[in-house]
Amino acid sequence: MLTPFAPDASSRDRGVLGLTLDAGGAAVAAMGALEAAGFRPVGAPLVAGCHVWAEVEGLVDADAPALRAVAATPGMVDVRILGGYAVPLA
Repeated sequence: MLTPFAPDASSRDRGVLGLTLDAGGAAVAAMGALEAAGFRPVGAPLVAGCHVWAEVEGLVDADAPALRAVAATPGMVDVRILGGYAVPLA
């Protein structure tokens, strides 16, 4: 289950972002935009048409400048925090 919650620096967490691309957008470019903004993607994104779900290291604060930078990327229609989770210890 994914749920939005405030970042907690005391543990190893991951965030999940939902990106919506315009008709000409590509998942590869979207992942590049995440990396350029300072996010550290984990694994391959889940892509369904113009929608991309990306898992990143750490939780994402809704006011993060990096999130606004990704949203301002050409070809990006929308960026949303879908939630996050704590990485299991074992």
